[in-house]
Amino acid sequence: MARVQAMGGLSRKKGLLIWIGILSFMFLIHPGSVSSSDIFAQAGVIRPHTRKEAPDFKLEDINGKAFQLSRHKGKIILLNFWATWCMPCREEMPSFEKLWKKLGPRGLLVVAISVDISRKDIKSFVRKYHISYPILIDNKGEIRKLYEIRVLPTTYIIGRDGKFTGKILGARNWAGKKIERLLREIDSTLFLPLDSLYRYRTFSLYPKH
Repeated sequence: MARVQAMGGLSRKKGLLIWIGILSFMFLIHPGSVSSSDIFAQAGVIRPHTRKEAPDFKLEDINGKAFQLSRHKGKIILLNFWATWCMPCREEMPSFEKLWKKLGPRGLLVVAISVDISRKDIKSFVRKYHISYPILIDNKGEIRKLYEIRVLPTTYIIGRDGKFTGKILGARNWAGKKIERLLREIDSTLFLPLDSLYRYRTFSLYPKH
């Protein structure tokens, strides 16, 4: 009887070890185990070698209201350069709008800088596509040169500390899973429930806006 019990105990130990091995393997291949570098790469983000302060600027939006970048430090900022005649820009803007509505209340700011010359064309476009996030006008090209924009669309990701986190060339689905994983990696507090986020920010070093 004792021999049977001993074998039964050994069998249970082997079974336990097998399950531990299976779970460990699942953990290794699970998407949650993807490295930070992989998450950035999958989203097509070009990461800076050294994180530098994003150059400050001041522009007017389509309604003539002044916008200054440095006044929004403390938020995650997606700074998008676009034009009404740029088809990839047109394609990605509805997904920007979805992301803005979802995460705007949680500390994400989407700002689009148009390089168009005509304010009338920009306002017409914004009305047609129901864009609600800030649209700024850089018709002299000064900010485009400051940020070394060579292709459209180009989007800079700026951290809460006001420094560059990365750059994306070309259009993306900003409401898709790859971007969600990217933003979770950059700042998981964007996905906290609003009541929890308020309590978190009460003790945050960053200013509330």
